[in-house]
Amino acid sequence: MSHIQAVDGIFHCVRAFDNDEIVHVDDSIDALRDLETIQAELCKKDIQYVLTQKDKRIKDVKKDPTMKLPALFFSVMDKIIALLEENKPIIAGDWTSPEVEKINELIPNAITTKPVVYLANLSKKAFVNKGSKWLEPMMKWIKAHGGGVLIPMSVEWEQEFWALRGDAAEEKTARDAFLKSSNGAKSVLPRIVKGT
Repeated sequence: MSHIQAVDGIFHCVRAFDNDEIVHVDDSIDALRDLETIQAELCKKDIQYVLTQKDKRIKDVKKDPTMKLPALFFSVMDKIIALLEENKPIIAGDWTSPEVEKINELIPNAITTKPVVYLANLSKKAFVNKGSKWLEPMMKWIKAHGGGVLIPMSVEWEQEFWALRGDAAEEKTARDAFLKSSNGAKSVLPRIVKGT
């Protein structure tokens, strides 16, 4: 988790396809449950970090009787901890400009303040047909949990597409044929790289 604290943004890749040959750790496919699990783990990590930062500031002030923590410090920290205890990311809070400044000052490495791009890993068939039973529920979940971008993609489709390499003319012919059979679907890797 400490590595995640060092990044500027996060990709959540969530399985949104059934396949009996690919085992899921929970023995069933439920994209919303997986989103909740990931969110809970990130919130737990942030609670530890926030409490450590809060205690550090309070100890620093106790060492110097001339120092005093502003009321904003306590209100922001209490609001953050309440959100995280409900498994809601800090970014989902309704913050004023002074509160945002205080968050940036006090907890610059909080994970749940980072922008998130959600990747819905669909089956090749669902990706080509541009639909999945998981996309709408995932979008609703994302909106209710701080927002973010949802990009439908298919690792299966991308692997097949990018495996069509050869000399330039042969590669172009093979990829063109693959794209033609893909109902207008195209690689989303460039979109994922941009995060939009």
